[in-house]
Amino acid sequence: MTNIQPSRPIEIELYPGTGRCPDTYRQLIARAVAEVVETFERGNVHVDSRAIEKAVLMTDSEEARALLSGVFGIPSQQIPDTFCGTPDGATLYMVTEDIAEPILRKLYPSIPWRGGVEYFECVKHEITHMVHERWAIEQNGTSDAMGPPWFVESLAILVAEQFPTLAEEAPLEPGVLNEILERSEHEQISYTEFARVGYSLARSFDLRRMVEAAADQTLPDLLAYYTAISEAEDHR
Repeated sequence: MTNIQPSRPIEIELYPGTGRCPDTYRQLIARAVAEVVETFERGNVHVDSRAIEKAVLMTDSEEARALLSGVFGIPSQQIPDTFCGTPDGATLYMVTEDIAEPILRKLYPSIPWRGGVEYFECVKHEITHMVHERWAIEQNGTSDAMGPPWFVESLAILVAEQFPTLAEEAPLEPGVLNEILERSEHEQISYTEFARVGYSLARSFDLRRMVEAAADQTLPDLLAYYTAISEAEDHR
């Protein structure tokens, strides 16, 4: 059964500041949670929206870096200038839209801007991580069941429907896809490349097949099957 509505309202905090969070953000986060859960449920992956209990909306970049430095116990210099959001357990940390927009435009200048929906998709991306992690722990007893980093990010992009123009491209050739995955093991990979991986796999496998393959460590088998499918189509 779909569990879209949290058992209690999500707590939303502005940082820094003590003012009331604008209703637009409350509505945006609630809608993002509902859409993420609905996408998983539509893929026959039963998840729990209570994976998110609190959202901290950060209204200043430097203050955000200082806050996250304390939360994660790392020097603020290690937090990239391009930071937009991250989960920590059941708490979501996001910069506000006015901070995120120039960052996203700078990161992805070749991707057509669609009037600010990118921020909503960014929120959905982080909420996907939270929902996916809770599912992995509840079903398998460990967050390791989320799978390797490339899959975790590709899945979040897929569920959040980021970079939709890339979803219209032809699926990656197996050699290209595997080369991206190999590079991701020792260098930073652009989210647009992870998007191409996610959208390519989604052409051949449904959401449940991918999530369960990550959980039971059979992604190599899934990738091998992807190669076999591609080669069979080439010989038609």
